[in-house]
Amino acid sequence: MKHKYYTSIVCPLSCYGKLSESEGEFAFDGFACLRGQLYAKSEYTDPVRMLTTCLSIEAAGIRRLPVVSNGEIPKRLLTQCYQLLSQMKITAPIKEGQIIATNILESNVDIIATRNITALPRFKVQEKIMNHNVIDFLNCLKEQLPDVTQLSAMEDRQIYAHGVCPVEYKWMLEGYYPHIPDAILMPSSIEEISRILQLANEFLVGIVPIGGASGSVCGTSADKGQVMLDVKRLRSFSINEINCTAKGGAGLTGADFENQLNDLGYTTGHFPQSFQSAVLGGMFATRAVGTFSTKYGKMDDMVSNLVAVLPTGEILRTHTAPKSSTGLELNQLLLGSEGVYGIVTEVEMEIYPMALCRYFEAYTFPSTLDGLEAIRQFMQLGLRPAVVRLYDHVESIPKIKKYCFEPGYSFLVFGYEGLEEQVFLEKKHIRLICEKNGGLSKGTKPGEDWFHSRFSTKKIQDYHAIRGGTSDAIEVAAPWDCIGNVWAAMREVLEPICNSVECHFSHVYHTGASVYVIFYAETGGDDFEGEKRYIECVRRAITASLENGGNISHHHGIGKLKAEYLEKEHGETGVMVMRKIKDALDPNGILNKGVLGL
Repeated sequence: MKHKYYTSIVCPLSCYGKLSESEGEFAFDGFACLRGQLYAKSEYTDPVRMLTTCLSIEAAGIRRLPVVSNGEIPKRLLTQCYQLLSQMKITAPIKEGQIIATNILESNVDIIATRNITALPRFKVQEKIMNHNVIDFLNCLKEQLPDVTQLSAMEDRQIYAHGVCPVEYKWMLEGYYPHIPDAILMPSSIEEISRILQLANEFLVGIVPIGGASGSVCGTSADKGQVMLDVKRLRSFSINEINCTAKGGAGLTGADFENQLNDLGYTTGHFPQSFQSAVLGGMFATRAVGTFSTKYGKMDDMVSNLVAVLPTGEILRTHTAPKSSTGLELNQLLLGSEGVYGIVTEVEMEIYPMALCRYFEAYTFPSTLDGLEAIRQFMQLGLRPAVVRLYDHVESIPKIKKYCFEPGYSFLVFGYEGLEEQVFLEKKHIRLICEKNGGLSKGTKPGEDWFHSRFSTKKIQDYHAIRGGTSDAIEVAAPWDCIGNVWAAMREVLEPICNSVECHFSHVYHTGASVYVIFYAETGGDDFEGEKRYIECVRRAITASLENGGNISHHHGIGKLKAEYLEKEHGETGVMVMRKIKDALDPNGILNKGVLGL
């Protein structure tokens, strides 16, 4: 008789049980309902998955079209599906819901587009002749490192030229793109990266590391004479079940890493909205955070050690000890440094057995401040639900209306996971604190609905495509005694120049919290006006945060976009320290010049 263990992801309890099979007969133990048994049997006999991916698209202002299957596809067919879809030639315009592939691999499932993409003229770039340093550098690389792929065709350089910063979209729509790399390098090993940086110093060629291109702060925009270094071929993976850690190459996406862990019964608990595209190296470099952060923390809480190549080519490997008293914490020096102090090539992260129980629920509160006070109280008692997501009274309006809750109230989602006894103990005590602060329990459905739609950024993307329109999420953090004022001030300064402003609190701590302020604006003008409006919105939001005790960024990073504000947070001395470290590690200013203002 064969035995397999499964966590049912199709019911709110996420029950954990055993399937036993002998000669086609099945027995089940531990599942709380029939849904769990049917899920386990399906996973054992012929598992199915929804397919989500992005496809290349031509004649559009953006380079990728997000698609999804309209039904579940056998897992055994997924690799073939991805291969087939990657060969398709798609041209804008595309309408949301349009079928891209019919009955793919005779699965009776169609692949459909999940957003509208209008046909736009390809952005123009001024073709410039490479300077002699870059030409000599690339020729030398070709001779010494023949296995490192070099891309120098203008189409490739355009594809790599931008991340997802709103001003980058505006540059494309304006018809002229100012930041094109001279070439792209695609190494496959740490040693190759080390040699590339040594030669870059010899030829004085700037290097810009890039991974999933999901950054939103112009942290990977290249200037004339700079070459991009793509880390996506660094895809190593290993697990240490004794230490409960796993190592991943810098080029693995969050989803790649998590899926491999899930197959072995583990999780990182790290689920950012950029989960499908952001790579481990980039998430490390910006101190990224995921939606389950209250339980699992930010990237700076998760990484136990790393391998990095310093700007002059030396390879740094930090120690695996869980804690130390041996001088400067080198992991923390590189965390959040956004590629200016080195290129991270591998990280080791803490992992956890997959939760035996998962539970979502929602509350409403008479005011946003009432909800914040309830969160502060249970956080300072040591309660740690995985998900805490409080929407202010304005962003709550469509949710309140959808579920027919109390008009004018704020909406709060909780997600718990872990041992069943732990989940329900946390739920019990949080309920008491919420009710003491005026909270009303609204059951599980609103929380489950949030979970199933949590990765969507469609509304922001749609505003980018509007002529003269712009949108972004500005995320800052502040202590508990400042966070309410930060939220109110940021909303107040943005509302006069935006169509709408949405705010929510989704990362909370013992001493404070983070607030997302998402703005949507239309200027009625051209895309030059959209770019100007975006810069003004960022200026107003960050200034309001700093003036009321908040910071510049909680987890998106600084890049080049927000570098001018760093001195207002860290002071002149703080910026001097960062600059002196940069000068010591990178005397020729080779690596990611201009990011963090360095």
